[in-house]
Amino acid sequence: MNEFTSYLSEKVVVEISGNRPKHGKLIEAGTDLLVLLHQQRYYYIPMTHLHSLKADLRAGSDDDKDINLTPFIKQDEQISLAKMLQNAKGLFVEISVCGNKPILGYLNEVMTDYLILHSPIYNTIYVALDHLKWLIPYPSSYSPFSLTAETVTVDVRAKTFAELFQEEKGNKAAIDWSSPSERLGVIKSMSNNIVELIEIDGSSTLLQLGHIHTLYVPR
Repeated sequence: MNEFTSYLSEKVVVEISGNRPKHGKLIEAGTDLLVLLHQQRYYYIPMTHLHSLKADLRAGSDDDKDINLTPFIKQDEQISLAKMLQNAKGLFVEISVCGNKPILGYLNEVMTDYLILHSPIYNTIYVALDHLKWLIPYPSSYSPFSLTAETVTVDVRAKTFAELFQEEKGNKAAIDWSSPSERLGVIKSMSNNIVELIEIDGSSTLLQLGHIHTLYVPR
């Protein structure tokens, strides 16, 4: 993108939705994605969550010099969010959706508007794509907890996040799992992008689908 050309390979400060500013080197910029090298890791940041970018004027801010890393997307490819997600399928990744606690797991599948992650501890976690703040892919050789990499097939027929809630009606769930806005209950209904959740005390709560970041359904 022409707007970012002068910042490529330079130290910058980016402000991302819901997160503190990050300092790093701008590696690449596409129409809907930035790549930032921060503390020897590549952050893939959807442009929709970029609030601002400016030159980093801190003296001596050169934490990432002389590191032996290569970008996740080849330099001769046109970078995009869709291509990055497809390339990341099957890899162990770290993603941020809300709060300061990232979600870690294998990127199992990329659906129309949500991601399916397999966590070695929590099994399947569904993440709304609109709320993806950044993604860090780990090397293909990486094994969490020194375990053998897991290949897991999740039988999900829902193409969209709304259809997923329809599919999970009647099941216990954690909405916005492991975040300050987490809600526990049973999914009663899904209509017109409104999710009705029956909470532990038996009360009914209506939730706007567009503000839901993640869905976790214990199996």
